[in-house]
Amino acid sequence: MRSPETGSICDPAFGTSRALRHQSIGSEPLDRWRGIGLRAIPFSRSLWVIIRFWMDVIERFEQTLATGRDSALLRFSLGNEYLKAALPARAAEHLARAVELDPRYSAAWKLYGKALAAAGRETEAVAAFTQGIATAEARGDKQAAKEMRVFLRRLQKDG
Repeated sequence: MRSPETGSICDPAFGTSRALRHQSIGSEPLDRWRGIGLRAIPFSRSLWVIIRFWMDVIERFEQTLATGRDSALLRFSLGNEYLKAALPARAAEHLARAVELDPRYSAAWKLYGKALAAAGRETEAVAAFTQGIATAEARGDKQAAKEMRVFLRRLQKDG
């Protein structure tokens, strides 16, 4: 998104008042750089802000875990944040612990299967989705069971 005042890229997370300056490419206009594939340069600060936010959230959850307050919800939250940060192996570790702490947590089973699939552990993902579907149906969580069936079918189709 371009700022109407400066023509620079705006960071939507901070509103239009905080326009990103093109300091990394000097005073030359961005249009000159588009032809050589450097379009991502103005977004580098914005991307860094997002990554830093994820890492701060993960760090706070990890600190809570370090105090000894372990729970299925905390592990689910950690797994979810690691998955958002594109760290599926770490996400799977925490989600495995979440379903161990509360085997009836159908949302954790669903996310656990997604993390395993993203980590390339398809066989384990199939098992997690299968267990998750059984858990969701036993609890009457029809939507979660339906979503896991879709993920399971896609995984079996692709694999």
